Amino acid sequence: MSIRILMDAFDRAVEGAAEKLVLLTIADFANDRGECYPSYKTMAARCSMTVSEIRTALRKLQLQGFVVVEKRLDKRGGQTNFYTVMLPSKNGRIES
Repeated sequence: MSIRILMDAFDRAVEGAAEKLVLLTIADFANDRGECYPSYKTMAARCSMTVSEIRTALRKLQLQGFVVVEKRLDKRGGQTNFYTVMLPSKNGRIES
């Protein structure tokens, strides 16, 4: 967990309470580079939301530029998501 990423996520003006909660959850899992890979099920349990609500919030966060989602295949051929939190710095540039 990166305290810097988490605290910066708290300060961001995110459209929608569900999106803010999902952003904070991803930030809580993230390393110092803003990277993490929690499952939809894990995030849904932590946020008290459904998997469908998590997916919707993630799409909105992507459109707002707060999260980049990279789809990857695991060793068994299943799909996993790799998330990078993208937060604007004080000078306006996007940083992970």
